Amino acid sequence: LVCCSTLEEAKLAESLAQATLECLRLQLHPDKSFITDVAETKPIKFLGFSICPSEIRIHPKNIEKFKASICEVINSQIFYENADSNIRRLLRRLRYKVCGPESDELCITYSGLNNPLLYRRCWIGYFRCATDLQQIKHLDKFILARVSDFAYSRYRIRLKRRQIRAWGLPSLVSTYYKSRRGIPVHSCVGVE
Repeated sequence: LVCCSTLEEAKLAESLAQATLECLRLQLHPDKSFITDVAETKPIKFLGFSICPSEIRIHPKNIEKFKASICEVINSQIFYENADSNIRRLLRRLRYKVCGPESDELCITYSGLNNPLLYRRCWIGYFRCATDLQQIKHLDKFILARVSDFAYSRYRIRLKRRQIRAWGLPSLVSTYYKSRRGIPVHSCVGVE
């Protein structure tokens, strides 16, 4: 995906890409390669993003997949008698979905690499270049609502946002801001 200011720049970029690929004995796919004006067409879907002239949004299919994976984690949570430990266990699993593995897990997984933190992969880390903050806020509210529903339906406990944060599930919004500033995602998690 090459973004340009003018049509002439776009045509120049296309010819440069063709020339570069020909040197590698490759070619642009004729059906998938095109020049379009984003302002005049619907948003362009690219690698899970919807790119518009004014903003970069997370594509709705990716939002739905993420919501489904959150619901799957919550629905698969095994029932234990101790409410506190069970809810904390659930929050750890959700934190893994949002922030990826902890730094000690990374050191075990990537023990042969010089800097394992460079290889951290997580949902919010991938979508940190999205500029529509409302999507992130809605997802954060969705996660909080699902965790609260779980605690109330299983244990008749009403959880507040502050408790959920204190028990280890970071805010999706604050994690988003920290990942945009380049702060490692593992520093965004709460303290148990």
